[in-house]
Amino acid sequence: MTWMKLLTKACKQRGGFTLLELLMVVIILAILATLALPRFLDVVEKGRTAEAWSVSGAVRSSELRFRATDPSGLYTTDLTKLDIKVTIPHYFENPVVTSTDGTTGFVTLQRTSGPYSGQVIGVQIGSGNACGTMTAIYPFLGPCVED
Repeated sequence: MTWMKLLTKACKQRGGFTLLELLMVVIILAILATLALPRFLDVVEKGRTAEAWSVSGAVRSSELRFRATDPSGLYTTDLTKLDIKVTIPHYFENPVVTSTDGTTGFVTLQRTSGPYSGQVIGVQIGSGNACGTMTAIYPFLGPCVED
C-alpha cells in the first residue's frame, strides 16, 4: 500500500472531532482570551495617550522658549502666543496651560471618551515631571498641583 492510500484510509475511518475535543479547544481559547484581553486594552490605551504626551511635551518646550524670549519672563496661558500650531490629539480635549503666577505651570490634557473619560495627563512646565490622574495605566503619576 502506498502512503497516499494509507492516509486516505485513515481519514475515512475518523469522521471528525468529538464534542469533547471541540469543548477543550473552546475552553483553552477562552482562558487565553481572558489573560490577553486586559493587556491588549492597556497597550491600546497607552498608544492613545502617547499622542497626548507628545503634544504636552511640544507645548512645554514652546512655553520654555516663550518664557526665555518674553520680556516679562513669564509663561503664557494663551496657546496662540506660542511658536507652534497645537494639534488636538484624538480622544483628548485641547491642551490647557495653567499657571497661577506665570513662573510655574502645567500643560494638561483631559480624556474625552472611553474607559478613562475625564482622566487627566499632564506635564509640569519647569521640571518636565509627568502628572495626572490616569494612575491605572501610569502608576508613577502624581497630582498636577504647584508645590
